[in-house]
Amino acid sequence: YIGVGGFDVFTTMYRSRSGTKSELAGVSVNLRGLAICAHSVRQSLGLTSDDRHFSYIWPAFTAERLMLHAVLAAGGAIGFFGGVRSPRIFEDIKHLQPTFLAG
Repeated sequence: YIGVGGFDVFTTMYRSRSGTKSELAGVSVNLRGLAICAHSVRQSLGLTSDDRHFSYIWPAFTAERLMLHAVLAAGGAIGFFGGVRSPRIFEDIKHLQPTFLAG
């Protein structure tokens, strides 16, 4: 990442203030903040390259984004939920055999 610094914006996340899209509140997260949080999650959970995370939550959620980066930083693997109906989730879990489930 030539030319990218720790204080450059990684992403901007939005949430609705009143439950409607008309009043959105944005929060910008820089790369340094992402790295520090992902490192903390990695250490707290003791993640290693042997871990497999099953991502069934939308990556739009901040917690899921941090989990994805923490697992990747540890050298682990990530499997994504392949369906839109909840019964399919059990098939995906059986196939991936995650080492932990975040929830």
